[in-house]
Formats: sequence, structure tokens, C-alpha cells
Amino acid sequence: MQKFSSDERKQKAVKSCLTCQSSYCDDHLELHLRVPRLKKHTLIDAVENLEDYICQKHERPLEMFCRDDQTCVCLFCTEGEHRTHNTVPIEEESREKKLVQTQTDVHQMIRTE
Repeated sequence: MQKFSSDERKQKAVKSCLTCQSSYCDDHLELHLRVPRLKKHTLIDAVENLEDYICQKHERPLEMFCRDDQTCVCLFCTEGEHRTHNTVPIEEESREKKLVQTQTDVHQMIRTE
């Protein structure tokens, strides 16, 4: 039987769970992919500073983007101080910003030719 030190067994995190506020390697992520209750959790690619993705006020995942304040907010924020603001899911804002950037890049390329 081969013995491993704890450092040798350590695997790199592949996903971070915003709900659990923890990061998981492939082996430990398996429960989040199999257990119905855990499947509802919000998983993102593994990040080093998970606290940057959590609302400091409500300790909830930052899932929305406030266009009025140009900042990420949690769902509780959208029901409170950002209730009257224009908020959209972060994914939607990200898609739109990528589209605008792509269009800008194309226009820039056309101008330089």
C-alpha cells in the first residue's frame, strides 16, 4: 500500500459554489452534480477569492448587475436599496458587453483598413 502525504493528495479546485461558499476538486464536486438539492446551487469556475463573488451585506451570491450603479448585487439587494434600479442577471450584462466590444473591435478594424 502506497502512502501519500496530504500535500500529494491535494487536488486543484475546478468549481466554486457560491451557495456553499467553498471551492471543490473533481472528486468533491461530484455531490453537487448528483444530489438534487445541491444541483440547485450556483457553481462557477474555480476562483481564488470567493469572497469577491459574495455580497458583503447579505452574504449571498452576487447574481445580478445594477446598471444604475454599475455594480454586482445579490437578489436581496434588488429587493432593498436597488429595488427601483435597472438590474439584470450578470450573465445577460456580460453577454451584452461582449457583443458591444466585438462590434467596437469590428468598427475599429474597418477604420484602420
